[in-house]
Amino acid sequence: MASECAIYLKKYNIAYVSLWPGAVRTEHVLSLQKASDPNDETTKMYSKLIEIGETPEFAGKAVIHLATDPNIMKKSGKIVLTTWIANEFGYSDVDGRHHLNPFSIKYMLTLTGHTWLAALMPEFVRFPMWLMAVMNHHF
Repeated sequence: MASECAIYLKKYNIAYVSLWPGAVRTEHVLSLQKASDPNDETTKMYSKLIEIGETPEFAGKAVIHLATDPNIMKKSGKIVLTTWIANEFGYSDVDGRHHLNPFSIKYMLTLTGHTWLAALMPEFVRFPMWLMAVMNHHF
């Protein structure tokens, strides 16, 4: 949808991106976490995801930086992750945390509790996006 809209809007010099945040720590998500059984394995995994998740303001910062980006038309029609924008413009979340790229192997290792191995892994090593698309596609 982003690419189709970008093609149509380009003649009006309007950029259209699909902004993807990571796991977002909304009030609702945090309340669900508190109500869950802390001994359940699924709850433990989601709790880790929520713990390293973004605040809602992080996506707002990404929107502000995109709106003021003089090269926004180069991003038009593309999927843009909030973490990519943060890395490009050099800002962190409102609580001071730097969020990892959800496609990075370091992120996956952190999420699965392999923090010692994640500490050794550079953040730029990531899963190819085409591989993620294939893994999520139901043929």
